[in-house]
Amino acid sequence: MQAPTALPLLPPEPRPAWPYGFWATLGLGVACLLFWIAITTDVLVIYASADPQIHGIAGLSEKVEHLGANGFVLGLATIIANPICIALVVLFIWLRRCRVADYLGLKRLRAKEVLVSLAVLLLYLMAQDLTTHLLGKPIVPPFMTDAYRTAGWLPVLVAALVVAAPAFEETLFRGFAFQGIAQSRLGPAGAILITAAAWAGIHMQYDLYGVSAIFVMGLFLGIVRHKTGSLSLTILLHALSNLGATVETVIVVDYLGK
Repeated sequence: MQAPTALPLLPPEPRPAWPYGFWATLGLGVACLLFWIAITTDVLVIYASADPQIHGIAGLSEKVEHLGANGFVLGLATIIANPICIALVVLFIWLRRCRVADYLGLKRLRAKEVLVSLAVLLLYLMAQDLTTHLLGKPIVPPFMTDAYRTAGWLPVLVAALVVAAPAFEETLFRGFAFQGIAQSRLGPAGAILITAAAWAGIHMQYDLYGVSAIFVMGLFLGIVRHKTGSLSLTILLHALSNLGATVETVIVVDYLGK
């Protein structure tokens, strides 16, 4: 009788979300952010090097600093860097042999969750604008107006703000980082607080008031992520918030002349 032949080993099936621990999540998240900074900086340097003299500025470091407020270059850098960094996050999850959709919380949107979240988002944005007005601060921060005026071809800036930025930032903070922190001893509450603080911390182009508003927005997005389990929904809310900010910028600059 012929001995049965051994079956070839099959690659292991992806397992359900079994996240990295807290410190591994923190370390990989920081590494991803540093990689993102490196790519965006490289884009600024390459763009600055391609122009021998930008607005009379000769030095490379001075040109890079000047381009840091240029809407077209920032939009271009975001569109280039963010998909690469999303792929890096996916690679981290793949190395963990987990299902990417489960790990990040990518799931089909539910009408009720979308409508309730949109209603809360609208109320928050209205309250934020009212508070900003009562405090005598500009509804649209100077960074946004400067970026809009220097956007050149507007679709680049819009694609960066409404698509690339929400996709990467939510994937990293409310997706990858949230999962690892929420499954640690800190739990969902710790994940909501830490991801909101970290997300606000990368927006240093705004003043303290603007950063605090982003922190509150991050708390809201974190709560939505926890209650619905859906990263897809937080990406949508983030994108719509950025779209609203872009529309406000267009109104302020083009129609109010500020």
